[in-house]
Amino acid sequence: LRYNPTEHLVLAIYLQFVVIALNVLNLLPLLLLDSTQWAVPWRSASAWYMTPIELAIIGWGWKQFFCLDWRRHAWRIALALLVFWLVKKALLLGYARIIMWMVLAG
Repeated sequence: LRYNPTEHLVLAIYLQFVVIALNVLNLLPLLLLDSTQWAVPWRSASAWYMTPIELAIIGWGWKQFFCLDWRRHAWRIALALLVFWLVKKALLLGYARIIMWMVLAG
């Protein structure tokens, strides 16, 4: 469809905003509950359902933006979801390593 890089950037920012907004909505019940008791189980449970929701948002965004048919272009959507998931895991791992390094160094 000959989108320029700015349009790709807008898609990425929009989808990331939706993912972040849903993660914030997911954490809102912790404001009403005793967060010291519920934070750890809530985060471990949300890891099971938030990742599929995030992947569904990314897949839907790609399908809409690039006008892809689910049957003909399933491999492209699957590749985009795989890249998103791998980058997400790599960033989380890198963030954890930086935090560990900062704690142990200082």
